[in-house]
Amino acid sequence: MVFEHCGPKYSRGNPYTRGSKYDKRLVTPLGAIWFKVHRIVKRGTDDVVSPILLALDVKGRKYSRDVRIACSEYASKMSYGDASLEYETGTGIRVPKRTIHSWVRELAPRLLEEYKESREPEEKLIMGDSTFERGLGHREMNQVKVILSGSGDLEDLYVNTP
Repeated sequence: MVFEHCGPKYSRGNPYTRGSKYDKRLVTPLGAIWFKVHRIVKRGTDDVVSPILLALDVKGRKYSRDVRIACSEYASKMSYGDASLEYETGTGIRVPKRTIHSWVRELAPRLLEEYKESREPEEKLIMGDSTFERGLGHREMNQVKVILSGSGDLEDLYVNTP
């Protein structure tokens, strides 16, 4: 890709020139891989581009898209901590629960929008979630269940009820 943009080394007259290079680590479902990232600089404007990062769609990311989607799917069925543990047990790759949480926040609006476009207008979307929260008084555990409508209105809220 660098050769296509810049031509042979030390050539002139191309819109791009070779820039610096560095090693990048990318976590995939098969494990971590290391590869060399070559930067290219546009002549005149000094814009810096890394073609390999754009081709792989991993610019500014440590984890591949497959890892992000798999962990988000686990998180849709269990807690973030359990999703992290389950993914680590299955693949040997540790992904922090906070990272999974940020991926879900990033991916959820797009998935919800696609779901809204695909469903029939008369259907009513209902979302539910449940979690355990520690109380302040006697350190008891409280189970909180929330049911929301598709528009975001609160339908039901249960605390410590089956």
